[in-house]
Amino acid sequence: QQLKFKVTGIQDTTVHLVKYVGSKLYYADTAELKNSVVTFDGSKQKPGILALFLPGQRYFEFIYNNEEVHIETKSPNYVENMVVKKSKENKLFLEYIKKIKASSQKGVELSEKRNAIDPSDEEAMTKVTEQLDQLNDEVISFQKNLVKENPELFVSKVVKMSSDVDIPEPPRNDDGSLVDSSFSYKYLRDHYFDNIDFTDDRLVNTPIIQRKLEYYYSKNMLLQHPDTLIKYITRVVDTIPTGTMVYRFFVSHLTSHFEKSKIMGMDKVVNVIVDRYYCSRDEEGNFKGYWMDQEKLEELCKDNKTRLRLVQGEIPPNLILPDSTNQKWYNLHELDNEYVVLFFWDPECGHCKKETPKLQKLYAEKLKDRNVEIYA
Repeated sequence: QQLKFKVTGIQDTTVHLVKYVGSKLYYADTAELKNSVVTFDGSKQKPGILALFLPGQRYFEFIYNNEEVHIETKSPNYVENMVVKKSKENKLFLEYIKKIKASSQKGVELSEKRNAIDPSDEEAMTKVTEQLDQLNDEVISFQKNLVKENPELFVSKVVKMSSDVDIPEPPRNDDGSLVDSSFSYKYLRDHYFDNIDFTDDRLVNTPIIQRKLEYYYSKNMLLQHPDTLIKYITRVVDTIPTGTMVYRFFVSHLTSHFEKSKIMGMDKVVNVIVDRYYCSRDEEGNFKGYWMDQEKLEELCKDNKTRLRLVQGEIPPNLILPDSTNQKWYNLHELDNEYVVLFFWDPECGHCKKETPKLQKLYAEKLKDRNVEIYA
């Protein structure tokens, strides 16, 4: 499983083999490029997308799937000058990369051409739009054919994962009107991950899976509300086999992402993820967060039971506190309003000084008449 590269146009130097974990690159191996040639032991590497990291912070990617790889190229245009001498995976991968790049360049040219057309020139506008649609159809057809003709290859999994989901025509009423104007969005939302094989751990070692994951859980796809996000996190992660690298990657990345969120209430998302995907147990009775130190995991799970009750939307532990007169006491759990806003504040808090009057105004004008109480 030798990985051999011939790179002409650069002097003898130290070069690095780098690997992907999600979209992040890590050093995997180091060797000397001598007389334009360098080799690595592929058996030390996990299958996925690797790259040869060269001087000047430049690199080119290739597929590794437990086979010998022999690639030749020339600086500075590594991809354009690349020739795959050995590796069926990379012959197809190179063909795919060049096809996508050429189509993208053509697409930009056509888009610029369309933007320059006078909107009143409908014939010219229609012609360019049809050319863009044809270009898109050609790319989709190329992707599907590559996957269909090479089902046994890892490159097919990569290409399929990169492909957009086919969205069917929306259903219509007898008069031709749409039954549901948001059908296409809902279909994409519910089938977004159809092209990803969650049982294939090799996909974690590609940058594509993280890009897909981040887009799906961003505002581009989902309302950034804890309950909405929890619904679609559990719907997806529940289908991933526990104990796999794909499971670990999804759970770890989602935990980290929502821990860093600047949107209030996202601690609820993190707490549910921890409870469901770290602290629940598999069929053998082991914690599902198998990659964590067991002692730290037990401590995390113990504390998380309390945190689950201290998030937006949950009924908190009871509070019995006096009002500003210190004469009248209020029991939180005895309030019979349909909703209660629990509001913690401090008289010296700058944000509180700004927000408390706003909340008072909102209460007086809207919330009180809607059977909403504020316990502050």
